Amino acid sequence: MRYFFLVFFLPTFLTSHERDLSFSSPHSHSHITSLSEFPTLPKGSIVILDIDDTLIIRQEPSMKALGIRYKKELEEKTSNPLLQEMILAALFTHLKVELVEGEKTRQALNSLRDQAKYVFALTSRPASDFHAPTGPFLIQQLKELGLDFSPTILGRDFSHYQEENLEYQFHDGVIFGARQPKGRILLHFLEQMRQRPSFLLLIDDFEGGNQKLQRDVEKSLSSFCPGLCLMYTKGTERRKTLYSKEENDRKIRKFISEGIWEDDEASFHSMIPYSVLVKYFDIFEEHLSQFDNLHFPHSPVMIGISGTPGMGKSTLARVVEDKYQAIRISSDQLRNLLREKQIAMAPKEMDQYLYAMMHYILAHYPNQLIIVDSALERKVEILNRLLDQFHMEHLWVRLDVSKEEALRRIDERDLAKEGRRHGEKQVLRELLELGGYYEEYVESGVNIDFDLIIENETEINPTDPEEITLRFLEPIEQILQQKL
Repeated sequence: MRYFFLVFFLPTFLTSHERDLSFSSPHSHSHITSLSEFPTLPKGSIVILDIDDTLIIRQEPSMKALGIRYKKELEEKTSNPLLQEMILAALFTHLKVELVEGEKTRQALNSLRDQAKYVFALTSRPASDFHAPTGPFLIQQLKELGLDFSPTILGRDFSHYQEENLEYQFHDGVIFGARQPKGRILLHFLEQMRQRPSFLLLIDDFEGGNQKLQRDVEKSLSSFCPGLCLMYTKGTERRKTLYSKEENDRKIRKFISEGIWEDDEASFHSMIPYSVLVKYFDIFEEHLSQFDNLHFPHSPVMIGISGTPGMGKSTLARVVEDKYQAIRISSDQLRNLLREKQIAMAPKEMDQYLYAMMHYILAHYPNQLIIVDSALERKVEILNRLLDQFHMEHLWVRLDVSKEEALRRIDERDLAKEGRRHGEKQVLRELLELGGYYEEYVESGVNIDFDLIIENETEINPTDPEEITLRFLEPIEQILQQKL
């Protein structure tokens, strides 16, 4: 995978490892063995750093390459293309990624970030690879490794740009080039950002395609940037000696056939748990089909509603869902589906499943308005991760109802209409009354910065549109307008 960083420099840079190079020719070339060998650059320079095999090394180059290499094994496992995609997406989150030079890589990039004016990344690959959202994977992996380039937006963060014969996406300071010529993309992007550097330095790993890259960049940028230089590293050689192809192949085949990945502690499996979607694929496929509004376009906003049983959380979530044609992610909906299929799922797996489901929807569908109808207190950390990956605004809503009123409403609920078993009413009562759940809910509220607190002691009539609008929708709309 080829990723590049665009770095706008101040006059001085990397004091402990400065290296004088001649930049008199716009077609200069040089070789370096370490990221610490960056030169002192002229004022106003832009540096473009390749990521794969220059900054990071991964066990496998891309999800598309995995799909091609293990096509036979995938087809033997299943003929369902969606399940094949889920397996590849899960594999991609498991495959090990590390820095080429360990802590030295972070130090070099931190020095760049401290002294540079702007920092960007560019990859020739698309934000989605083999129908899977590799862009968010990459950005989160970089952040997990201590390489966060999201602060550099130049005042703009357009998600998708397309014109005749040119297409790319830009997220979190990363340009996804969709396999378009890098020189053309860089030229167009810099023009859009109104940046015209006097000097451009390209740093790539030594193996493969450098002459083609050189010709493309020189053709597109030599007249745009008066000075141009290419430098090459040898990160590819390190990857070849670091990973055993045989060992990696064995692990991949085992995961495809059995759904088991070894050495989880060395993977990013907690980042996006697509393995849970593979494990419960029958549930996932049917669950996905139950969302009616997937193709309704919405800006990226997440509304999380916090409340115990009996507070009206699901009532409010359904009201907002109907009003805005949003996508409601409900724990109760998942439990009902599991019950129908007679499948058991541990609470931790349910949280992972719902997170992976939201990630999949946000990465694949235009409707980006998500309502979280689930225990918000337990999910804030992973929800913040989604907000970060997909640049979402959020609205956290808290419902306040006394314990006595919540218990009364539980007693009056018709659980049969909700798809619940009759005995669950007693379970809900005991959870709220004896299990300390209400007290825990009250205490947890201090750890969340709620945008809106709704006093809901008087039970709302869900068939009264005026009451719904006054109590719920108007306050929510006012805050959303401020955020958007």
